[in-house]
Amino acid sequence: MSSLRDKKTVSKLICYSNPRSQVAEAYRTLRTNIHFSASNLKTMIVTSAEPGEGKTTTISNLAIVFAQSGKKVLLLDGDLRKPSVHRVFRLSNTTGLSDLLLGQIDDVAEVIQRIDEIGIDIIPAGKNPDTPTELISSPRMREVLVWLTMRYDLVLIDTPPLLPVTDSQVFSSFVDGVLLIIRSGKARREHAKKAKSLLDHVGAKVIGVVLNDKKRGREDKAYYEYTEKE
Repeated sequence: MSSLRDKKTVSKLICYSNPRSQVAEAYRTLRTNIHFSASNLKTMIVTSAEPGEGKTTTISNLAIVFAQSGKKVLLLDGDLRKPSVHRVFRLSNTTGLSDLLLGQIDDVAEVIQRIDEIGIDIIPAGKNPDTPTELISSPRMREVLVWLTMRYDLVLIDTPPLLPVTDSQVFSSFVDGVLLIIRSGKARREHAKKAKSLLDHVGAKVIGVVLNDKKRGREDKAYYEYTEKE
């Protein structure tokens, strides 16, 4: 169990620390779009073409807004190479997904950490294994997901970027949907296209692409001022 006592330590969790902000409203809009584009969604990964595009911040805030809508949500850190979900939420990463996949822990419930203030559960990545792709490809990974989907309305999985490693391709082949994050002004067009083609190659169900850090225009600001007055 964890407590978010100092909001400065969770500045990335804008939907928790400042739910009336424009950014938080954008996440709620994204939640609505996901809901209507994939109404039977139970498992979803969030990935990116390259590192540093904002996938972990995006999935963390999505977990919050889905929980705020009444969903029972679990956030799983599937990045067994460079995990970061535990840092965002200030959780222990002593045990997690890798321990389940390596057979060092049998009971999935033992690695779940509860965030009471937000109302979500989290499974951190755990120790860095030697063969992450093989572990993700294993039958045990699917067993863990089946266990989770029987107990949660939505399982959100943070995964590595697509271009450096194949882990997200493996994940995307057996989840209900994929959300691809592209950072405006950072991602190269050819890299974004390559990421999409990698997902297409394994038959991934791409439910949307988020253009992150796009500069807001006058119309966006005017709309936000209107909603604030309401």
